[in-house]
Amino acid sequence: MTIPLRCGRCGEVLRPEDVDPARETAKCRACRYKGPFVGGQRIPSLTEEELAHPPDGIHLKRSIGSGLTVVCRPQKKPVWFFLSSVAALAAYGAALAGGTRLTQEGLDWPHAGIWLGAGAGMAGLAGSLLYFLAGRTEITIRSGQVRVVTGVLGFGRIRKLALGADTRVQLETSDHRERNIPQLEVVVTTAGKTMAFGAKTMALEAKKYVAAVLRRAAGGRPG
Repeated sequence: MTIPLRCGRCGEVLRPEDVDPARETAKCRACRYKGPFVGGQRIPSLTEEELAHPPDGIHLKRSIGSGLTVVCRPQKKPVWFFLSSVAALAAYGAALAGGTRLTQEGLDWPHAGIWLGAGAGMAGLAGSLLYFLAGRTEITIRSGQVRVVTGVLGFGRIRKLALGADTRVQLETSDHRERNIPQLEVVVTTAGKTMAFGAKTMALEAKKYVAAVLRRAAGGRPG
């Protein structure tokens, strides 16, 4: 399957003649952007030195035997963090004010609904902030299997897939978009079973590094 190459700013599909594959840069005729494009990025081959020195936001954990865990922290988005913090404080204030009024005046369903809604919103924002601060995507390779956990402190969504001679590892365009630009995800396929991850939670350099580690663990077969 051919992955369309898109502008890194507006998301428009690029013409082949406007793309420099060697440098992974392009120029967009729609918005006149010049720089890295989205889609079709190569998965690099890692040397032992490169494996031992991952990109920023990643650290390695080795277990007894041949186990290796790659821990990826969420992408840092200061503006999102600031706005979420303000919204969480506002929801907390509304919930506190609503609770105080209910305590003083008794049950009032209209105000109780506002209080409960503010409380639910605060809980959701608190969860988002917790993941932003302590969330991780952990990719563990051990005994011919890859295990991916996305969550907080090792708890969250868990997926597993075998690694073997027929395993394919690719970077593919996902349905997730940011600023109207489709984001890449790591796609691992073995014996007709597919696992995709990282579109929302991992930076591009982290995806490339993880894909390279997985391809190396599977025997280096190209996608």
